Amino acid sequence: MTLYDGDDKVSLQTPEGPYWDRSGKIVRAVNDGDRSWGKISLKDAVAQSVNTPMMQLGMDVGLDRAGTVGVQAGLLESGLGEKLPSFSLGTSTPSAIRMADAYATFAAKGRHTEPYSVAELRRNGDDVPVGRPQPEQALPPHVAGAVDEALREAVRDGTAKPAQGAAAPECRGGLVHCPGTYMAGCHDRVVSSVAGRQVENEDMVNLPNWLLLRFRLLSPDGSPEPWFTPDTCEVTDYRQAGARPPEGTLPRAFRYLAADGRVLRVEQCRLVHMGDPHIAALRTVFVPEGWDGRIEAEAGLDGNVINADVHRYRALDRRRLAGVQVGVAEPDTVWLRCRTRTSEIGIGMAQRAEVTGRRRRYPGRRRWGSARSTTTCGAPATAPPSARSSTAGSWPAPAARTPGGTSAKHSKATSRISRAAPRRKASTSAPWPAPSTSSSAA
Repeated sequence: MTLYDGDDKVSLQTPEGPYWDRSGKIVRAVNDGDRSWGKISLKDAVAQSVNTPMMQLGMDVGLDRAGTVGVQAGLLESGLGEKLPSFSLGTSTPSAIRMADAYATFAAKGRHTEPYSVAELRRNGDDVPVGRPQPEQALPPHVAGAVDEALREAVRDGTAKPAQGAAAPECRGGLVHCPGTYMAGCHDRVVSSVAGRQVENEDMVNLPNWLLLRFRLLSPDGSPEPWFTPDTCEVTDYRQAGARPPEGTLPRAFRYLAADGRVLRVEQCRLVHMGDPHIAALRTVFVPEGWDGRIEAEAGLDGNVINADVHRYRALDRRRLAGVQVGVAEPDTVWLRCRTRTSEIGIGMAQRAEVTGRRRRYPGRRRWGSARSTTTCGAPATAPPSARSSTAGSWPAPAARTPGGTSAKHSKATSRISRAAPRRKASTSAPWPAPSTSSSAA
């Protein structure tokens, strides 16, 4: 196995010595974040997006030869970038279909097929012959397989990042609220029956929804008010700023006007960790305005999501997850695991709900697929408690499927805002409501 120098700002070498640019300076490769990796294999360099080995590899094999391999894989000569050291990092400008065609060549063990758009043609009910391109062996199978494995490694343990939509945490998915969590490289291909014809399509998979966090106010006697939902409850001063890419955060704030006249200010911030792409978090701060009392909050994982965010694809089979299992790891932690239907990509999530301040913990309970841990904490109204839920991509310990095959898990916390109210075990909550079809500020 050949190892390359993965350190930052390493000078590029040619058989004659260092590579000099047109201004008379030695060209040095720069890694993202100025990070040095030491000696590293090409497979790990691809998985971790380390620039210095890729640029040096281009110099070793020759940039013209690298361009030739790209054309053999499916790129067009006209779309190749200028043959400079950065060429190996991807300065070419192929179309989306040509890029997909090149990746497909690696996945097909080096066999390349030119893209085509007409699968069959009929005239007056009779089939018209349509010439289809035939696959050709463009690359040695072992070479294409090594590249494909390195690309898959980038998804499993490398720099592939998840993307998170801006759905309301209080609501499950439906026509109005469309939670979406996607991971680069997590695709699935299914065949759908549309108007009597079989249609095959491949899409990114909408992963289980980790954002679920609903809350409700408790009356002085402990009886719960209805769960808050922006579809039916009165909301004012609603603000949801755009995503902040440098920090990877999405802020949201509003005031909830309860039926009994109480006002609760809610401030939220969700994020996807910029250093560890498999960690995400949702922080919620409750601020009572002019009153003391108790709030009940419940967080959960939902594996019943489907690929429903594009309405024009409703006729297609939108279920991409299978084998959903759920369980409880500890009083404050629940987990969910599943796989994609045809590509067989394993997916695991674990969520921990935390409440700041003094708290009393009750054992987790399992009831028809729901795992709950009840927490009581004390804090004055001027120091509002916050509820936070987070999820990670590690695989949890195995457990048996819960009764009924449900794929939702919840961890539950009751937050006490008054100083001296008596502690009380929270009441059992109702299931999450069905998806709403009404309009919403979210």
